[in-house]
Parts: sequence; C-alpha cells; structure tokens
Amino acid sequence: MKSRSRILTVRSRDYDTMLDRVVRLIDQARRASARSVNAIMTGTYWLIGHHIVEFEQRGKIRAAYGAELLKQLAADLSKRYGRGFSERNLEQMRLFYLGWLKSQTLSAELIKPGTRFPLPWSAYVRSCR
Repeated sequence: MKSRSRILTVRSRDYDTMLDRVVRLIDQARRASARSVNAIMTGTYWLIGHHIVEFEQRGKIRAAYGAELLKQLAADLSKRYGRGFSERNLEQMRLFYLGWLKSQTLSAELIKPGTRFPLPWSAYVRSCR
C-alpha cells in the first residue's frame, strides 16, 4: 500500500508541474490574442476614418454633409454589427485618422492594420481629445 501512495504523490507533483506549464501557456496565448485583436481593431478604426475622410469627404477637413453622413453610417453599421459604431465613435475614428495622417505612408501596412497601432483603441481616443 505504501508503494501505491508514493506513486500517487510523485504523479501528483509531476501533474501539478505539467498543469502549471499548461496554464501559463493558455494565459500567455490569451494575452497575446487580446493584444493582436486590439491592434487589428485599432488599425481597422484608422482605416474606417480614412474611408470617411478620403472617400466620403473627398479629403476635406469636414464635408458639409458630414453630420448626416456619420448619422447614416452609424445607423447602417449599428444595424449590421450592433454596438461600437455610434456617431460619436465614427467621429473619433475620423479624428484618429486625421491625427495620425502625417505618420502614415502608403504602404503594405494599410493591408495589415494591426502592425501600425500597438496600443488599444482607447489610448488613441484619449490622445485625440
């Protein structure tokens, strides 16, 4: 009986070590994926601002119909995607694009939005105020 209880104790220590390693891997992966998603979404919001300014406003600082444009775009996107696309958020995306316009060059980074903005979206929103 002593032999069996010793084996369970050894297995238990080995198991606990293995479990700790697996838990660390999962935690690291979750943190990395959250950072990746934040970077990709922040880049996507910059691109949305780009489309609002460059395509819808023809590069002007503000189109005469800008408020109506944002209102309609907010309604359409909210209907399709739910939260996150209010007029205020779209205006912040527009300002974000304008604020970071000088630092952005035409390159492959436009195709990979997550490579340009390592901070979460909220940090950029605060910097645009």
